[in-house]
Amino acid sequence: EKGSSHDSPCFNKSSLGKMLLVMAETLRRQGLYLIGDSAYALRSFLVTPYDNAKPNTKEDNFNFFLSSKRIYVECAFGEIDRRWGILWKALEGELSGHKYTIDSCLRLHNFIVEYRLSKEKTTEEDSYELEELERASNDFYGSNPLETPGVYAEDVLDTVLGRPSCRETMLREHGKQLRDRLCNGLENAGMARPTSGGKSSSAHHDRYNRMVCNEK
Repeated sequence: EKGSSHDSPCFNKSSLGKMLLVMAETLRRQGLYLIGDSAYALRSFLVTPYDNAKPNTKEDNFNFFLSSKRIYVECAFGEIDRRWGILWKALEGELSGHKYTIDSCLRLHNFIVEYRLSKEKTTEEDSYELEELERASNDFYGSNPLETPGVYAEDVLDTVLGRPSCRETMLREHGKQLRDRLCNGLENAGMARPTSGGKSSSAHHDRYNRMVCNEK
């Protein structure tokens, strides 16, 4: 159904996903890749977290640093959601026209950010704008408890009908090799997930790589 598809199939059918498939070998030779979350399938050009990573392991450590790189994009989406009220609920109208609405929101957001960065320091007007954005979006969600900002990924991973093709299997294997090299590189460099007071983390990742507090 349109509008209800999982992230991974949508990505695979997008122009970007198709282009990456064509360029997969070139990107691999040049050591170039994207990073994504567990909603996407591991590929040679798309590095995703380890599933079922146990706390205090090198895999869990890798997941932390991978997430720390993605957080900048997540924060940008969060700011865009709060800035434009039209994104506070499901978009109305024909699905084919939604891309123009989203494109306009992104362009206007970039314009505002570039203007803000061009100034030497944050002004009282900038602070007031951010407070207004926070207040307006909170008021909206308080009045509309059934609405959720953005779209939550379904709790499923990319599935393939029938046997995976040889090329798909190869792309996944190359992705695993790349991820393992990056993981081992972090371990060899002595880079570790920060801990609280020198103690091990009080949380772990579930099977979908979501953080879950450990039971005491």
